Order: sequence, then structure tokens, then C-alpha cells
Amino acid sequence: WHCKNSLIRLITELPPDIILLPNGDRYSPALMTFCWVSLGQPNRFSGGRSTEAKIDIFLHENLVRDAIKVVSDNSYVQSHLIWRIMDAAATVDPDWVIDHARPPAEKILDEKKADRYEEAIKWLKKARNAFYMSGRREEWQTYRESLIKEHGRKSKFMGLFKHQDLQ
Repeated sequence: WHCKNSLIRLITELPPDIILLPNGDRYSPALMTFCWVSLGQPNRFSGGRSTEAKIDIFLHENLVRDAIKVVSDNSYVQSHLIWRIMDAAATVDPDWVIDHARPPAEKILDEKKADRYEEAIKWLKKARNAFYMSGRREEWQTYRESLIKEHGRKSKFMGLFKHQDLQ
């Protein structure tokens, strides 16, 4: 208990964006948030920050499947957090990346949301990387051709698609 109180006091005295460990590692504010929440002080930060903190910790510790579980257990997680997990999971669980990157991209394209085509490209890049990392280039090429066939008339999308070199 004394150690817990000392740690709480230490955390409250540090700026919320810095924590240094004896080995010199720096941790993000999200990691600090998770530590704070774990110590029973959940009201200091919003709930969304604790999800980000969990993801930060799992990715920092190379526990990619645990990070995947965090996003699988939540109904809404911001895209940028999922993309970070996808970057780490491309070699660990490429099927998960592909299965979770294609649907949001396809939804944007099917709904003709031109203002979100850049986001669709980001999702497609994650899928392509997972296909490549798992040695399935031909499967990516087949999927790529189907996208071109189905959405080739969307000039804004095709311009972004070609500019991003999604070969």
C-alpha cells in the first residue's frame, strides 16, 4: 500500500506527458493514463484514453494479439489506433488485418463517399501490406483488379489509387 501511494504521488507530480523509467525508456501519455487507471484513479482521464493506453502497452510489449483483442472487444475504436495495430499485425496475423481493412474501404467506396476516399486508401494500404507480408501478392493483385473493375469510374478514387501506387 505504501508503494502504491508513493507511486500515485510520483505520478501526480510529473507532467502527464512524460514518464522515464530507470532504463531511460520514455512512455507516452496514454501509457501514463493506463498506469493511472490501473492504480484506481480512473476519473483523471477519459475512458477512450484507457483504450489507447492498453493498445500502447500491448504494442510496446509486442503483444499484438492482445492489442487486437482490445479493438475486438470495443464497439468503437478510432481508425488511427486500429491502423497502428494493423502495422504490427501484418506479419503476426495478416488474415485479421485483411479481414478488418477491406470492409471499411469497400463501404466508403460503395457509398461513394468521395470526401473519405483518402481514408479508404489508408485501409487498402493496410490490406495490401498484409497480403504482401504473408506472401499472397497474387491474391492482392486479384483483389486490386476487382477494385479497379468495380470502382474504376470514380475518378477521384482512381487518382488517389494510382498516386499511392497500390500495385
